[in-house]
Amino acid sequence: MCTAGLMVNRQVTADEAALGAHPALEEGAWFYRGYTQMDDQQHTITSLIDALTVLDALEATP
Repeated sequence: MCTAGLMVNRQVTADEAALGAHPALEEGAWFYRGYTQMDDQQHTITSLIDALTVLDALEATP
């Protein structure tokens, strides 16, 4: 499984967030041992965006 798949599996779903104290803040976040850090999410999102750039370039190659 790729890193993107791992991160999607770790994301808090809407149903899971609904059970938390702050559903609007929890949905879509990544928690590790009960904590989430903004830089963890920024690094993950940046790597996924970079992967899209590479995939787009591969698709454009004849």
